[in-house]
Amino acid sequence: MPRSKQYEQPVQNEESALQNHGQIGVPYSSGHNEAFQSNVMRGIAATILLIAIGSTAYHFIEGWSWIDSIYFSSTTLTTVGFGDMHPTHDVSKIFTVFFVFAGVSVVFYTITKLGAYSVEQRLRPPWVPRLLKADKHELLKR
Repeated sequence: MPRSKQYEQPVQNEESALQNHGQIGVPYSSGHNEAFQSNVMRGIAATILLIAIGSTAYHFIEGWSWIDSIYFSSTTLTTVGFGDMHPTHDVSKIFTVFFVFAGVSVVFYTITKLGAYSVEQRLRPPWVPRLLKADKHELLKR
């Protein structure tokens, strides 16, 4: 069935709506939600880990204070880059090249997952969480 036709059909009950992928084309299941939250948490953890690695590297290579190192790592990963600080040693410049490629990818992945999770929660019909908690036998009794 073409995707557009799927959404033109009226929903007869909660079960058929659940089977027809809901409003945004994503199957509603508690496993899907848990996997989504897990991806968000992994992205946040990876971002924090990268900031810690970058801060440690800049602290020891450049000799910056911990605050300056954390500040520079954060502004670099978020691509803000105020320009008030920059690496001066060749080793830290090379590190920064790899740090930017790895870090920006992880940060944007995390931001994308957070945004998608937020949109999914807003578009989910209010009856879906109740239906997901229901026992399969309760659905069959209806």
